[in-house]
Amino acid sequence: MIENEISILEIDKKQIVALLEKLGAVKTQQVLLKVWWYCTKGDDPEHLPWYLRVRSYNDKNFEVCWKALSKTKSHSRYHTEINFHVDDLAALKHFFENIGMEFYAYQEKERISYTLKTWRFDIDTYPGIPTYLEIEGKTNKSLIQAIKLLNLTTNPTWNQGERILIDKHYQKNWYEMRFK
Repeated sequence: MIENEISILEIDKKQIVALLEKLGAVKTQQVLLKVWWYCTKGDDPEHLPWYLRVRSYNDKNFEVCWKALSKTKSHSRYHTEINFHVDDLAALKHFFENIGMEFYAYQEKERISYTLKTWRFDIDTYPGIPTYLEIEGKTNKSLIQAIKLLNLTTNPTWNQGERILIDKHYQKNWYEMRFK
């Protein structure tokens, strides 16, 4: 699967939720995501050739995602990813350790997701940074259409991924993001 996305920074969460619902978007989830990141032992997490992530949706429904390095095109970024689900997080972590993987980062974030037409909208709130909106669409042109539809053309955008956003832009420790 190819994912094409852009992040719109510093949104008003209540305003965006109200507008999406007014437009007829379908709410698909409202969850607390817990995310564990893994890499091959000895690799530098700052310079990985790919990413391996495990997500927990409200402490159940575990999803494993392998992501290729992102590429940017105009305002958006895109990458190949492979996803599958597992039932037993402890067994998965044990499996990763036994095949030479090591845990290197953990985050928690609140996410509200909607779909409308061919778009997916994820409203993400991490501890200590302003809420932002991630829009996924088929093309860069469709992402620009979604930004206009939501009246977000004056908001700053981001296409370099959440780690760089959190570490560099907001100067927070992406490797350890927890709600207290």
